[in-house]
Amino acid sequence: MRLDRLLFASAFFIAILSIPAMSAAKSDGPPGLKVKLTMREYLRMVLERNETIQAQLLGTESSRERAAAEKGAFEPELVGSAEHTRNRRPNTVEQQRNLAGVPILDEHNNLYDLGIENQTPIGGKVRLGYTLNNFNNNLRPLTAAGVDPSTAPGRTNEWQSFFGLSVTQPLLKNGGATAALANLRIAAITSESAFQEYRRQLMVTLSQAASAYWGVYFAQEQLRFLDESVAVADSILADSRERAKAGKGAELDVLEAEAGLALRRTKRNEALQHFSEAMGQLLTFAGQTPRDTGVIYLAADDPELRTPVPSYGDSWGSAIRFNPDYLIQKKKLDEALIRLAVARNQRLPELNAKGSVGYNGLGESPSESASEVGNGSFPSWSVGLEMRIPLGGGIRGRHEYAAILATVGQIEMQTKGIETQLANALNTSIQKIKTTRATASDYRTMINFNESLLTTERDRLGVGKVEGRRVLEVEAGLFEVKQGLAEAQVATQRAALELALAEGSVLSRSGIDFTPAELKAHTAELLHGVPQKATFLDNLFKKPTPPASHTPVNFAPSKLQLRGTP
Repeated sequence: MRLDRLLFASAFFIAILSIPAMSAAKSDGPPGLKVKLTMREYLRMVLERNETIQAQLLGTESSRERAAAEKGAFEPELVGSAEHTRNRRPNTVEQQRNLAGVPILDEHNNLYDLGIENQTPIGGKVRLGYTLNNFNNNLRPLTAAGVDPSTAPGRTNEWQSFFGLSVTQPLLKNGGATAALANLRIAAITSESAFQEYRRQLMVTLSQAASAYWGVYFAQEQLRFLDESVAVADSILADSRERAKAGKGAELDVLEAEAGLALRRTKRNEALQHFSEAMGQLLTFAGQTPRDTGVIYLAADDPELRTPVPSYGDSWGSAIRFNPDYLIQKKKLDEALIRLAVARNQRLPELNAKGSVGYNGLGESPSESASEVGNGSFPSWSVGLEMRIPLGGGIRGRHEYAAILATVGQIEMQTKGIETQLANALNTSIQKIKTTRATASDYRTMINFNESLLTTERDRLGVGKVEGRRVLEVEAGLFEVKQGLAEAQVATQRAALELALAEGSVLSRSGIDFTPAELKAHTAELLHGVPQKATFLDNLFKKPTPPASHTPVNFAPSKLQLRGTP
């Protein structure tokens, strides 16, 4: 027995040498102003300042604008042109005969064209336009019989006009709404996928932030337990010294108490480091650094999960409706099916129907020419077909169709894979919640027993029936089960976060879900300074909780209250 005590005393002195002045330097917790923070307040900080979320928001806005840009494919266009040409050339004998014997052609022409062009939702192209050409040349007009044309003086100045409608409509390849609206539909699907991608990034970030919040809770609880443990060891040390002075205790009992106190203070220093690391994670998700605020945040919420565990069927129904990964995969399938329909259309030969109708006019002035157009005296129309058939049987179209068909099969298999992953993730999370809840319940039973045992052993120590070592052993056991309860509670919360992430219900469970229209207004508010009656976050947090008061909180065991006002 004495040998055991000598070995213990030697270990104690080694511990003292490795931790200089440990008994004299008592830490009061991390420096800085302590502020209690609820989970809802913290999530708002994350939404306001997290850089990853803001970057994803810009990507979502980019996709939305691209989808809106595709609507411009059917926007009518006003097309106009003006051209002035000068041409002087010698005429051949044949040309002279056709041009009333003029040996040299000298012409100054002005050509004007104005029209409205539009592409229809079924692939056709429509143009409604007016053409006005001014021909000024040295060709002599025909004269009365018996007069030599070569002797007719002056130049010819004529105005020719045409007003009409022309249409080109593909009948096979590129014809119909399937091909004409494909880009617009794909852009809309891409925009919807970007919105779901933003939801996914937001849910992942908020889940990780919430996990960091519970990490802070566990670290601060660990500090509280160790403060209580240090207080117990300190009281045992004081009692051992008093008993040794009175001659009722041995000096070795004092050494044992000092070693127990040194061990607990060492653990507390380690817990302070863990708290600092947890605080760093908390601030990272909120886009802050300790230098930005100078505040030490404390978790104010209770991690006890009181809501009933959802059934697997309910969770599965939620997942297929709200899980962003699953919804994005479904959008990919929709896009692939559109591309498949377009590829099927591209295998057809090209057959275009063409037609035009209009009226011609000719006069010595623009008004005279336009008047003839208005009279409808000189109608003009045409109708016809144009066909293009690839002689190789449509190599490009055939292989592109086969490639996209394989892509559709690939996406369908990937969708089934995501369904399998979701099913397993939901089942695992539900089982984890049940297990950690049961573990927390068992730890509460053990805490009640260990607290009663510690009270009994301290009473027995007071009357000299047990040694201080026995009380320290019981207290160490109480610390372990308290820490185990906190771990089980935090594990339950994290399992609930995993379940909500798999369900796609992180935002709805947090009460901060939103629609694409609300997100669009928020983006306009951020990027373009568009004033809103209420900010995006105000709309999400319709019942905002009062901001955390900057009231100092002491880490001392008797004053640190984590769930109430200090």
